[in-house]
Amino acid sequence: MIFSLYSQAKPQAKQHQPRSFFSQIAFSFKALCPSDLDCEMPPPICPPDEPDLPPIDYLAKDFLSFRKALSDFSALRYPGWVERSEADFGVTFMEALCALADDLSYTQDRIAAEATLETATQRRSLVRHARLVDYEPRPATAARTLLQFDVKPGVMVLPVGLVVSAQSPDGETVEFETGTGLVDPNTGKPTSIRTLEIQSHLQ
Repeated sequence: MIFSLYSQAKPQAKQHQPRSFFSQIAFSFKALCPSDLDCEMPPPICPPDEPDLPPIDYLAKDFLSFRKALSDFSALRYPGWVERSEADFGVTFMEALCALADDLSYTQDRIAAEATLETATQRRSLVRHARLVDYEPRPATAARTLLQFDVKPGVMVLPVGLVVSAQSPDGETVEFETGTGLVDPNTGKPTSIRTLEIQSHLQ
């Protein structure tokens, strides 16, 4: 099939004649053929594909594993850099990044562990989890109790640190030690009350 070539020209004025290459143009009705009149943008020129990256080790969590990952990456991306001396600035900079990544990885693991009740190790984390269900844990204190002694007439000395025992629900003997004695520590004289209640703590 033959397509005719048409020409469109602009009438030239007598006084101001435009330049010839601005006054006329040739065109054709033939479709799907590249020409200077096509309004379709040419296909973009894509850059060449980048080389494949080394496989990423998502279990790298310490200094040595990060250093190995960066060494493998640099060997593939920058094959001309073969220096591995610790005195080299590039190696020093790479190891500094590995040290920062090691600290960041440790912080991430600690935050993830403290976020659940099963893996939390800090007391403040456990308290915060308990507060989510409107429970306020009491601070840890030693076991305490009150002891009452019935003394015979003439008994004037009840030494400090007197050991007494009690039976626990599971049958185990629990020993207590008195915290104060029958003698008033301020005066050195026996106390005048009939029944002395002595606050004690668990030995």
